[in-house]
Amino acid sequence: MPTLLERSKLEYSPEDYERLVSAVEYAKKLHINQVRESGEPYFTHPLAVAEILFNIDMDANSVIAG
Repeated sequence: MPTLLERSKLEYSPEDYERLVSAVEYAKKLHINQVRESGEPYFTHPLAVAEILFNIDMDANSVIAG
């Protein structure tokens, strides 16, 4: 299954795609040492939220905010 970034590259403008890539990288950096109670990286949560927003056809700004 294609990743959020792979799918968004096809749906968003090049500028919005680059903003999304930057947001994902920034969120990874912010949450690098955080883990959920389950032990999985915390970053899985904001990424999942962004994927949900993308899947319901939200605009790039909404996905980035998620």
